[in-house]
Amino acid sequence: MNVDTTSEQKKLLRKKYSEIRKAIPGKKEKCEAIFSALISTSEYKNAGCIALYKSFGSEADTSHIAVHALSCGKTIAYPRVCGNDMKFYRYYKNMPFEKSRFGVQEPFDETENIIFPEKIDLVIVPGLCFDKSKNRLGYGGGFYDRFLIKTSAVKIAICFDEQIIENGSLPVNKYDIKTDVIITDKRTIR
Repeated sequence: MNVDTTSEQKKLLRKKYSEIRKAIPGKKEKCEAIFSALISTSEYKNAGCIALYKSFGSEADTSHIAVHALSCGKTIAYPRVCGNDMKFYRYYKNMPFEKSRFGVQEPFDETENIIFPEKIDLVIVPGLCFDKSKNRLGYGGGFYDRFLIKTSAVKIAICFDEQIIENGSLPVNKYDIKTDVIITDKRTIR
């Protein structure tokens, strides 16, 4: 499949699954189910440092993950887009965040709080849709794919079950990085 065809297919899927995700009912209960499933995994329990993102819009809520992880003594790191790359910064109480050009909350660029990729044990990965082979379709910037090749951390995607493509698979290219696990409100795909 050529790059142009793949890009066009991804663009259509982003639009479709963005609309699907916005229309999902019962998100609060579904987020609780995702959270419970995540914190019961050995990958989460064994992680000392977790890379997490601040959910926005219709994404599955990540705030409970941060609160729980911190209460367990884990380190949380949040991403910031820096040029074409993404860096993660250690979270601390009252850490300042600002809205990025993409509309997401990012920590300020505080060099002393950078956490290097090799120090991260678990990355919670966002996405618009996923397939049963654990491929993900992100928002199109490639920031997570470029970051994920730098770390050996376990990659867990969280999403609503409606975001899983049941029949078929996502169009992928050589730069797309698969997740290790996908956790939805109804199942865990390994």
